[in-house]
Amino acid sequence: HTKPTHGNRKPHTKPRVCGVRAKMSHTGGTGLLYRAVLAGGMLISGTINTVAKKFQNESCAIGLEGDSHQFTHPWFQTLIMFIGEALCLLGFLAIRFHRRRQQQKRAATTTDQEDLRVNSSRLYEERTPLLLGAGSSSEVASVTVIDEQQKALDEKAPVKEDAYLKHGVFQPLFILPMLCDLCGTTLSGIGLLFISASVWQMLRGSVIIFSGILSVIFLKRKLGVQHWLGMFVTFCGLVLVGTSSLLAGSEGVVEPVCGGAIVGGSDEKDHDDKMAAVGIILVLAAQLASAVQYIIEEKFLKGRNFVPIHVVGMEGAFGAFTMLFFVMPIVYFIPGNNYGSVDNLDDALVQIWNNGVLMFCVLLYIFSIAFYNFFGLSVAKSLSTVHRTLIDACRTLLVWGVDLLLYYAFKLYIYGEAWNEWSWLEVLGFVVLLLGTFVYNSVIRIPFIKYPQKGAAAAVDSSEQPTAAGASGIGRQSDEEAFFVDPDTDDEVDAPLSHPISFSVPQVDDAAELDDDAWPMLAVSAPRDDE
Repeated sequence: HTKPTHGNRKPHTKPRVCGVRAKMSHTGGTGLLYRAVLAGGMLISGTINTVAKKFQNESCAIGLEGDSHQFTHPWFQTLIMFIGEALCLLGFLAIRFHRRRQQQKRAATTTDQEDLRVNSSRLYEERTPLLLGAGSSSEVASVTVIDEQQKALDEKAPVKEDAYLKHGVFQPLFILPMLCDLCGTTLSGIGLLFISASVWQMLRGSVIIFSGILSVIFLKRKLGVQHWLGMFVTFCGLVLVGTSSLLAGSEGVVEPVCGGAIVGGSDEKDHDDKMAAVGIILVLAAQLASAVQYIIEEKFLKGRNFVPIHVVGMEGAFGAFTMLFFVMPIVYFIPGNNYGSVDNLDDALVQIWNNGVLMFCVLLYIFSIAFYNFFGLSVAKSLSTVHRTLIDACRTLLVWGVDLLLYYAFKLYIYGEAWNEWSWLEVLGFVVLLLGTFVYNSVIRIPFIKYPQKGAAAAVDSSEQPTAAGASGIGRQSDEEAFFVDPDTDDEVDAPLSHPISFSVPQVDDAAELDDDAWPMLAVSAPRDDE
């Protein structure tokens, strides 16, 4: 928009400059940093999750009848896990409320923007004859206005819906992954009572086998030779880890002495090998349920465009409701060794109230669950289910390192894990597990295996997630910003690409020959390349 010339003010001696600057793509450095934050958050919160849960299992506290006993409440731990997930729903509702307010403000200004567009078109129609009169037909390049074409494109262009507002808050579809989460968490929690935290964490790496097979069945993915080889190597690693746990037996395991002094490292727990085998089976069964959950969540996120924090929050809300009003009453009436029940909610609450360390571990577990599930779902949406399971497997090293540190550095024999003669077999199993995941994800390439070409892989990725580069040059309003240069201040003035047109600058010897009124108000479309 130009300023009129008043009095004997000299006409401008330089033309207005207009152009288009490209916005930074999210696939650059910012995108890599974002993915790194997601992966790091998932790794750290997952480590805290496992360590806090093991701390709970090895803690002693005064219970319902005034006696001190070990905190063995796997079903209650599933309940507080769902409470941690439900916390994400509060964040989702806050973001949803903010987005809705923004949408209402934009809707209120729609009428004013349309009026401005009409006035701009009229002003251009009035000034176009002046521009064409600046010289002969050989001196002035043609001006092609495509306002009508742009209007037609605007009408046909799909309006991108806000993912936070697209779906209602209450989604019954989340009940299915919630049930898988309930089964997986409870089974793995019971298994953790009979095996060490490091073995428990390593066995969770079996989820890559289950998720790979289920992705073929339900997601219709085609696995290559490297995928099947990676799953076989992973299976071999699981065999080594499970064998090391069975051979180690009670070596290095310290039982908490409730109601007395803490026992040192020389007093060992009478570890039942049969129960260790049961614990391994339960953890493997839990990973099958988790793999089903991962596949369902990935299908929901990429197929229905659910926000990750929404999925986590609703699964937690449904799960907490189901556990509190259905599951916990059922396990209370099933005969068991917890005051005559499989799990006793009242006893768990009394123990937490009477032990400050236990209460801290429970709260830490709840919040770590909230962050871990959010980071995990975000990784699944930004990358894939395999990347999520890969990052989850890598936290095993951190969990084992923390356990050794607690045992040898802080002398917390109950909560830590000792190094025994079979630990080297466990290390070998861990290395084989990582090797399997690396082969599966083509991080390590086998010479005799024919891998897909990078170009083909990129074509598949681009077909699944279209980028703005494939859009029309006229309608790329999200990737370009139009700007003008004020001749008085040399400042760039932003303008939206609402009316992109193609034109050429009048061919005159001196730009001063053009009067101010000969310059129309334009928004131009230009190539995205820096050239």
